[in-house]
Amino acid sequence: MTRHNSRYLIASGFVLMLALMVALAAVGLTRMAAINQHMELIAHKHNVKIDLLLSMRNIVRERSISMYAMYLMDDAFQREDEFTRFTDMAGEFIRLREQLVQTGLDRQEQDVLEKILALIRRTQPMQVSLVDKIIREDLAGVKEEMHQKDLPLERQILLYFDEVTDHERQATREAVALASQEYQQALEMLLLLGFSVIVCGVLIAWYVIYRTRLIESALAQEKEHAEITLHSVGDAVIAAD
Repeated sequence: MTRHNSRYLIASGFVLMLALMVALAAVGLTRMAAINQHMELIAHKHNVKIDLLLSMRNIVRERSISMYAMYLMDDAFQREDEFTRFTDMAGEFIRLREQLVQTGLDRQEQDVLEKILALIRRTQPMQVSLVDKIIREDLAGVKEEMHQKDLPLERQILLYFDEVTDHERQATREAVALASQEYQQALEMLLLLGFSVIVCGVLIAWYVIYRTRLIESALAQEKEHAEITLHSVGDAVIAAD
C-alpha cells in the first residue's frame, strides 16, 4: 500500500510539473502576443496617423506659399506651372484626409478635424478667388487680402493640426506605456510560474530521496533481521547436534 501511494505521489508531482511548464509556455506566448499587438498598434495606427496629419499640415502650408509665389512671379508660364501644382495639392489633401478617417478617429480627433475642415471651407473659396485674380494679373488688393484675411485663417489651421498631432503623440506614449506594463506583468507571471516549477521539482526530488532512504533503511533492517534469524537457526542446529 505504501509503495502504491509513493508511486501515485511521484507520478502526480511530475504531472503537476508538466502542467506548470505548459502553463508557463502558454502564459508567456499569450502575453508576448499581447505586447506584440500593442507594438503593432503603435507602429501602424498612431505613427500612420501622425504621418498623415503632418502631410496634411504641410499641404496647407505649401498651398499658401504657392499662392504667394504666384503673386511674385513675372513669368506667365511659371505661374501656370505653379497653378497646376497648387491645384494638385488640393486633391492630395482630400486623399490624405480620407486615409486619416479610415484609420479611425477618437472624439477629440474628430472635433479638431472638423474645426480644421470648417476653416478650410472658408479659406478655399478665398484662395481660389485670389489665385484667379493673380492668373488674370488683376493684383489690386490681392496682397492686402492675403495678409489680412487668408494668412490668419491659415495660421489657425496650422495650430489645430499641431493640437491634434500632439494629441496623437500622447496616445502613442500611452500605448507604449501600456505595452511596457503588459511586458512587466508577463515577466512577473513567467518568474512566478518558473519559481513554482522549481519548488515543485525540489519537493518531488526531496520526496524521492526521502522515500529511497526509507526503503533502503527498511531493506537494511530486513537484512539484519534475516541474518539474526539465520544465525539463530544455525546455533539451534548446532545445539541440537
